Parts: sequence; C-alpha cells; structure tokens
Amino acid sequence: CTSVWALKTKANRIKRIVAALSVAAIMAACAGSSVKAQRPDIIATNAFYYYADVDVAWEFYRDTLGFETVVDYGFAKIMRVASSSYLTLVRASEGMHSVDEPKTVTLSLIIDELTHWNEHLVAHNVAMRVPHEDKSSNSFVAIDPGGYDLKFVRFNPHPGHVSYVPAFAAANPVEAR
Repeated sequence: CTSVWALKTKANRIKRIVAALSVAAIMAACAGSSVKAQRPDIIATNAFYYYADVDVAWEFYRDTLGFETVVDYGFAKIMRVASSSYLTLVRASEGMHSVDEPKTVTLSLIIDELTHWNEHLVAHNVAMRVPHEDKSSNSFVAIDPGGYDLKFVRFNPHPGHVSYVPAFAAANPVEAR
C-alpha cells in the first residue's frame, strides 16, 4: 500500500516535470526558433470522483459495471474503464473535493450494446436520470452511488460520425469481468 506521503511526492515530481516542460516550451518560443516544439505524449486519461463511502462506489464500479481495479490505496481505487482510460474513486474525507460540491461532470461510456447495458443496469436497480424508454435513442443516463451521471452512448451510423467511429472500432475494450 502506498502512503499518502509517497503519493504527494509523486504528484510533486509530476508538477516539476510539467513546469520544466512549460519553461522549455516558452524558451523555445522566445528564442525565435523555427523548430516547432512537439507536444509531449498523453498516455492515458484519469478522472477523479469523490464519495462519502468509497467502498459502496467501488462495489458498484467493480461488480455492477465490471471495471477492473488497477490499484487499491484504501482511500482511493483506480479503476480501468478502457485500455488507457481510468476512473479514480476517492474517499472525499481524504481527497481534494467534498461530496457536497456539484457533480457537474458526466462520464460518457461508448458502447455497442445499448439495450443489453440498459437491461443489465435495470436488473441491478441502478437509478436512471434519462431512461432508455425510446428504443430508437442512442443513449441513456444512469446515476452512480455518489450522484455522478454515467452516459451510455452508442454512435449509430450517421454522416456526422464518420470521422471518429473508426477510432472507436479500433479500440481495445476492457473485457467484462
């Protein structure tokens, strides 16, 4: 188990790296260099959600949604959503945000089997903000145990989707557990 001190140390090291990269980019721009600085790679995404009872949220994401627990720090659990997409569940009393703050984010889960997911969540008594009543609809919105919105969306064939649907088709989904 990694200590809070070790996590803060790692966060500080990351901040120093980001600051150094920022300074290097500014110096290159100011030097009038004709060489365009290449943006550093982004290797993953990781959202943080805060809960009064992180274990209830963990059970929901692990058992109901089938997300894989990558790391369990006790007060925080990192869940794999897709190959390089993560959601960290944090005990609010030990995190940066309180459970009283507005839940003004939505985790959008891109899926193929909309009806199957809807039936699965209904069978597990998951609350719905926008139910999947219209079977021609391409999405519905469920609510997690902390009040966060989870939008399940299927991108149906449509001329407006041509530019990004192939990227979704090429993605490696995390297998159901």
